[in-house]
Amino acid sequence: MVLSFSIFLLFSCSDKEENEPFIPVDEIISAKTFLIPNKDTKVVSTILNFKNIDAIDYLMVRKSGGNSYSVKIDRNELTADYVFNYVVQKTDPQNFRLILVAVYKDGNKSNDLSLNVDNRWGFFIRSVSRTARVTGSSMDGENFPNPNNTATKWNVGGTDLGIIWEMQPGKYGIFFGDTFGYDFKPNLANPGPNGGSWRSNVLAFSEDNDLEDGLSFSNMATDDKGYAREIVYGEKIRQVMVIGLLSQQLLFVLME
Repeated sequence: MVLSFSIFLLFSCSDKEENEPFIPVDEIISAKTFLIPNKDTKVVSTILNFKNIDAIDYLMVRKSGGNSYSVKIDRNELTADYVFNYVVQKTDPQNFRLILVAVYKDGNKSNDLSLNVDNRWGFFIRSVSRTARVTGSSMDGENFPNPNNTATKWNVGGTDLGIIWEMQPGKYGIFFGDTFGYDFKPNLANPGPNGGSWRSNVLAFSEDNDLEDGLSFSNMATDDKGYAREIVYGEKIRQVMVIGLLSQQLLFVLME
């Protein structure tokens, strides 16, 4: 009687293990999941890592969007740091996904990994990062360069706009709007002409062709004191300036 009970218990446990449902896991890790094609080769690329590469039979790649596409990559082609490449086709849409799944030797599959491909061509702002301050004094907490120090050099503590044009090859003009002196302090609670030496516009010059470390001025159009001078006279109206200085705060974020 005791022997029969033990055999029944053994078989019951075995059946439970065999019938347990397989839960897919995140097997594939990609260095990037947002891919942009190389302008010349039209290739998107990323590095793939695998949590349990020895258990994989093959990697299946299919495409969501555009023409039907599927590729099988055998385990013997995979490496710990596998360079995955896909050549964008002429028929591919502007945005599509490459979906990767690992198929295991026991027949189970991993969770899907989606790689998003941005196949648009043209001028797009895909990321913004701070490089350097262009005008004014460095603010508390800033840890990026201020190559121009316009507040002390040319009495430009706060300004707006910043329209750039090429005057001649290698030389650029930068036309700014309403401008205040070295004593200007940004004040979001009370925007407006928070400083002296109000000028409706000023003009800077640059011969800087390497913007990796910021935009450096070579000079500004100045008066006899060496201060940046007003180029075109404008009436100084505070109500209008509220809009201008609010624009300045937005411009500063974009230029940083």
